[in-house]
Amino acid sequence: MTKEWLRSNCRETGGYTSPLLNESLYLHFKGFTRIQHLEEYTAVRSIFLEGNGIEELDGLENCVQLRCLFAQQNFIMAISPTLPISITTLNVSYNNLGKLGNLARLKNLQTLSVGCIPQLLFSKRRQVYPSSFPLSKNPTVLFFSFGFERVVTSDVSSCSLRNLSHFTSGCPL
Repeated sequence: MTKEWLRSNCRETGGYTSPLLNESLYLHFKGFTRIQHLEEYTAVRSIFLEGNGIEELDGLENCVQLRCLFAQQNFIMAISPTLPISITTLNVSYNNLGKLGNLARLKNLQTLSVGCIPQLLFSKRRQVYPSSFPLSKNPTVLFFSFGFERVVTSDVSSCSLRNLSHFTSGCPL
């Protein structure tokens, strides 16, 4: 992911060669292992990073207007403490997350999608069984919606069902 490649990709996907003018970045299924060279993309509002080999969500600090981050189907091990606090939608489904830390600082977060991550459902502290989720027979795909004042604690197994407003199934495990 070089600066030149980013500019070329923006042009190919209907964006602008000037980083400051782009509101969306389409970086999905490109084989990236790191997020880098996004310092100039301060006006970007949505980034699509699905289907890469990304292990960390670092490199987005300067994307101060970022609202939607779609980082599903990667190798992400933890939620980065440097994510912009402007994020309202975060999709980290199909990753290697062990716990949901660093969410309390995302004060604008309204939708968090964590699906097909067995490590979150069967934590070492407390197992979370399907019977714990009465709205779904297969709780592996969870969509959490939070009020503006409410945030999740660091571990999904300690999250109250009152904070979980919508469940869907469909994880092919």
